[in-house]
Amino acid sequence: DVYAETDVILFTIKKDKFLNFISGTEFEKMLRKVAEVRSSETWNLISMNSFFRYCTSTQITWLESMFYPEEINGPRSLISEGRKIEKVYLVRSGTVGVYRGNKKIAELKKGDFAGSLESLYKNNPSSHTFKAEGKVSLFSMDESDIRVFLDKNPGLIMKFSDNLQGNNK
Repeated sequence: DVYAETDVILFTIKKDKFLNFISGTEFEKMLRKVAEVRSSETWNLISMNSFFRYCTSTQITWLESMFYPEEINGPRSLISEGRKIEKVYLVRSGTVGVYRGNKKIAELKKGDFAGSLESLYKNNPSSHTFKAEGKVSLFSMDESDIRVFLDKNPGLIMKFSDNLQGNNK
């Protein structure tokens, strides 16, 4: 439901005309992807993570359209220290360990973000290793999608630069 808190002038457009208007655009692709992924789960994960507090609702919807569900069935490295970051992750369930050297320094759980947007964007290698520890359910976001998003939202990279590579509840 949508409620107006002030006086507004509202225009409407019929569904068929709207779909015709956006047909073949990036906006159509984003809406279709969001419709596939959006659920109460995605909203709950987003609300659990402080990373998203810097984003407008439009930016959150765009980010949400980049979520790709991934299921990991056993221990596996997601991001390796010293290597290029190709994906970043939002933990849906399970545990992801954060390592520096061979020492575990943190444990990520539901709602936590694994990876560094700043390192990914600047093409810097990861300063941490992120390992799925057993069965883990994630949303991943690909490097190419993140780059386009940050190029179109340049102010966010500065806000994210202080964001920990890992636990940021």
